[in-house]
Amino acid sequence: MANDMSSPEVLAPGTGEALWFLDTLMQVKLSATTTAGALAVLEQQAPLGSATPMHRHEATDEHFYVLAGEVTFHGPGGVRRCGPGAFVSVPRGTDHGFRVTAGPAKMLVLTTPATFERFVRAVGRPAPSAIVPPDAPPPSSADLERLVAIGAQHDVTIVGPPPPAA
Repeated sequence: MANDMSSPEVLAPGTGEALWFLDTLMQVKLSATTTAGALAVLEQQAPLGSATPMHRHEATDEHFYVLAGEVTFHGPGGVRRCGPGAFVSVPRGTDHGFRVTAGPAKMLVLTTPATFERFVRAVGRPAPSAIVPPDAPPPSSADLERLVAIGAQHDVTIVGPPPPAA
């Protein structure tokens, strides 16, 4: 993808830089580099039961568009079960987390500014293929400690464990 957005870019389905992020696959559709840090668009594929720790982004708005599966979002507004076509917008400074309750799930994740992409890169690793990591265990307490440390450098504050299974 060009770095200056001077011309339209098209990515074919299933393309974009692939990263294994915890137990999910993230594909970068629009990078912070391309948008001068203004916006990142990631496609996330997650297995049934996958969950984020409860967290907040101090200076980043995060938006989710559910493409497949069912994702249950937890936050100050309560618990919301969201299926294909649902859109969830989480303003900066808002504690939130989610769990895949019917899956696998696929979502577009949009962040403004694009700091979350940098967090995904710092925590994740290049995926050898564009598949969800096989047999990836859920995050452990050691993973949470690592996420807290890396998150502090990338606008992510971990505030608790993953939301409970329904």
